[in-house]
This record gives sequence, structure tokens and C-alpha cells, in this order.
Amino acid sequence: MNPIITKKEITTAIFSQKENKVLKALDIIKKNGDAELFNIILELLNIEENEKIRDKIIDIINNVKLQDVVPVIISAIKEIRFSKSLYILLTSCWMSGLEYEKYIDVFTDIFIISDFLTAFEAFTVIENMDNEKIPSDILEKSYKKLSSEKENIENDKKRISDELINIFEDLIKSKKFDK
Repeated sequence: MNPIITKKEITTAIFSQKENKVLKALDIIKKNGDAELFNIILELLNIEENEKIRDKIIDIINNVKLQDVVPVIISAIKEIRFSKSLYILLTSCWMSGLEYEKYIDVFTDIFIISDFLTAFEAFTVIENMDNEKIPSDILEKSYKKLSSEKENIENDKKRISDELINIFEDLIKSKKFDK
């Protein structure tokens, strides 16, 4: 964190509605940010209409390397008020390379209830997970839930739903084989 600029000053700049101040504050967050400041930029993403600022925020969340922000992003994904940013948040999950394995159930739920494009992003997050880091109990729970919802999946998602079920089955088999 830049010792001259406090979190309060960054927060004030972020919500100043002055493009140059907001962009400078976002640069500071990108270089020296933490999970607490990440909450602030997610709030801004949800309300900001300035394309330059939104692009900067999206760049930050797609490239963040702080594992501490994972619970912050998952919390935002679960909140209805972030629904207009859901696609962007999901994309950031697989683009950032952070570890989301213990949240496979969250992505499975999103896959089940969402439209095709959003479901495809959730699918991509799951597909890019490290098998060894996925908790077996959550994986099996996700598999059972998706399998039980198979008949209710919208037609445009049937093929990727079948593919996701196959991925889950392969993951479960490999976990049993590793024991």
C-alpha cells in the first residue's frame, strides 16, 4: 500500500465520480490492493457506467493474483445485487487462475439456474479447476444436484450439461482411484 495514500483516501477517490481520480485509485489498488479494497471495486463495477473505468475494473479482477479475494468474489457472485455483473465475475474466476475449487457447488448452482452464456462461464470455471484441490464431498454433492436437475435443464444447455456430468463423473472416478 502506498504509505501516503490511505484506504479511506482511495475509497473517497473511487467514489468521487471524477474519472482521473477513480482511474488513479484503481491503479493503486491494482498494484497494492487487498481483499478489503477489492470489495470496493466490485461495488463500483456494479454501479459504474463509465466505460474506461469499467474496463479498468474488469482488467483488475481478471488479473488479480491475491487468493484472499476469492471469498470476496464468491460472496458477490451469490448476491442478487451483483446479478448484472455475474458474467464478468464468472469470467474473472477462470481468467485469474485463482483457486475456486472449494466453491464448485456455487458454480454448479449457477450453471443450473442461468442462461446459456452465464452457464457456459460457470462450466468453464469448473472445467479449469484442479481436480486434486476439489473437496470430494462438495464434488459429489454438486454431481448429485446436477444429475437430479438434468431433466429440468433448458434445451440450449442440454449438451454442456451432459458434458459437465461427464466431467464430474471423471473427477469422482479419479478421486476414488487416487485413494
